[in-house]
Amino acid sequence: MQVRISDKTNEIPVAQDLLPPLALRGRVVTADALHTHTALAPCILAHGAAYLFTVTDNQPRERRIGRLLCRPTRHHAYRPAQ
Repeated sequence: MQVRISDKTNEIPVAQDLLPPLALRGRVVTADALHTHTALAPCILAHGAAYLFTVTDNQPRERRIGRLLCRPTRHHAYRPAQ
């Protein structure tokens, strides 16, 4: 969903205001790096949805957490059942 906002309005709180009327339960909400902050994530979760946010280099803490969560793991070779 896209909504035009005034040039003098910050779009971060507007994003939170857009969530209540939407049927979000069981859906994934995506947002760019501007919305990667602590206020929007709980709002999305409260509506029964999950989220996927972009993290940029100016968010070092979030990047460290992302690297930890996404680091490669050891996988066992696939062996078909016999």
